[in-house]
Amino acid sequence: EELFQIAQRSRVPFEATADLYGKMARSAGQLGVSQREVLQGTEGISKALIISGASAEASNAALIQLGQAMGSGVLRGEELNSVLEQAPRIAEMVAKGMGIQVSELRKLGEQGRLTSRAVFEAIQDQAQAVEDEFDRMPVTISQATTVMRNSIFRFVGEQDSATGASRAMAEAILWVSD
Repeated sequence: EELFQIAQRSRVPFEATADLYGKMARSAGQLGVSQREVLQGTEGISKALIISGASAEASNAALIQLGQAMGSGVLRGEELNSVLEQAPRIAEMVAKGMGIQVSELRKLGEQGRLTSRAVFEAIQDQAQAVEDEFDRMPVTISQATTVMRNSIFRFVGEQDSATGASRAMAEAILWVSD
C-alpha cells in the first residue's frame, strides 16, 4: 500500500517503484537503514525523476538501472550512465549530497566509490530540496496517465483476488482467438 501511494504521489510507474524499493530493501541491512528510510529514499528518487523531466519510459528505465545498482552495492558503468542521461536530477542529488560536481560522478563510479551506502546517504541528504522542487512542478498529461495506469493495475489486481476475473477473461480471449 505504501509503495502504491509513493508511486501515485510521485507520478511514476508502480512496477518500477516496487522494483527500486525491493532492491534497496534487500540491501537495507548493509546500508544500516530502516524500511521507513528505504521508503523515503524510494519516494525521493521517484520525485527526482519527475523533476528531471524524463518520460515515463525513461523514468522506468532509470529506476530499474538505479535499483540494479543499489542491489549490487555500487553505482557505475551502464547503471551510472543511465542515471546521468535519463535522470539528471538524481545525479545532481547524489553529487550535491556528496559535496561534489556532477562531472565527478563518472570518476567516482570508475573507482567504485559510488557505493549503495554513499548514494543512499546523498539521496537522503537532498530529500527535502527535491521535495520542495517537486511541489512546484505542474502535473503533465503523461504523469496523470501514469497515475491512472497505476490505479487500473491496482484495481484489476484487487478484483482478480476477489473474483478470479482475469483468469476468466484470459480464457475468453483464448476462446475468441481459437
